[in-house]
Amino acid sequence: MVLPNGYYNGLLGEKQLKDLASWVRNGGKVIAIGNANRLFADKKGFGLTSKNKDSDAKEANKSDKNLHLVAYDQLERESIQNSITGAIFKTAVDPSHPLAFGYDHSYFTLKLSSNSYTYLENGFNVVRLEDNTAISGFAGHKTFENLTKSLIFGEEQIGRGSLIYMVDNPLFRGFWENGKLFFANALFMTNPSMKKL
Repeated sequence: MVLPNGYYNGLLGEKQLKDLASWVRNGGKVIAIGNANRLFADKKGFGLTSKNKDSDAKEANKSDKNLHLVAYDQLERESIQNSITGAIFKTAVDPSHPLAFGYDHSYFTLKLSSNSYTYLENGFNVVRLEDNTAISGFAGHKTFENLTKSLIFGEEQIGRGSLIYMVDNPLFRGFWENGKLFFANALFMTNPSMKKL
């Protein structure tokens, strides 16, 4: 099952997620791309943990309290400090994992949001953002702290199945050529019956 980048709040409730986890455990495979990963983040039965949930809440609370202190002509500048509108980062890759077949030890990922997740504790952290240096594009300075040591692509094996987390969209608008092989590998190369952790 491929869950493309999108917002699924309200579509899959607790019962549906439980059913989906059971389907994966019995040999299914889910590939979650971009914002679809929010379905699984911080939910029981899944190993994906959001890095920015606490800091986002604190920052939003602080911003709400101080909004009246910001000059009107600075409001836009203030709001983009917490966002990424498009930036390229160099990542570290584990080329021994089937998801990374055909890649070497690095990959340039296109980040379109400040969503970030910790490394999987019981999974394969195949592509990782180890530092937060943007190669090109724009990222607000308040996003960098949560990006360091965050998951980009990973596989969590659940029973006989697996869940592939693709935090950044490797197929963005069909022009991010270097990511297309990751998606093909997720479809055809990852095998849940392979070596368990």
